[in-house]
Amino acid sequence: MKRLHFEYDMHLTYSEPAKTSHFTIKCMPQSTDRQRVEALDIRIEPADSMEEGRDSFGNRLIFGNVNREHDRFGFHITGSVLTGLSDAETSERENMLGAYRYPHGLTVPGESLKAYLKQLAPRALGSALEK
Repeated sequence: MKRLHFEYDMHLTYSEPAKTSHFTIKCMPQSTDRQRVEALDIRIEPADSMEEGRDSFGNRLIFGNVNREHDRFGFHITGSVLTGLSDAETSERENMLGAYRYPHGLTVPGESLKAYLKQLAPRALGSALEK
């Protein structure tokens, strides 16, 4: 296992003050079968309101707004992640692509595809390389 330390730093300076702005920050790792976020420190300035959520891939995000005049925006995110916990993800959610996470329209799998998937039996294979 390895412990990785990360740091993201972004600063914007506007040519003239903005009266209001909205932001979404998506650069935070998430805990999975392969890694565990051990520490996370997030600083956003300015920010009048903030919420946490998840995107269609299940990634953590922070969104919010600034409702006062400002001429700069920035964030600083630091933390550590313990990696190498597993060779592969075991959770179905971790294996799904966001675009196909919720079947609709032409992405609904047909009976032939479902039968083929059962034939593959991906969980019967051992390592990530075998899969």
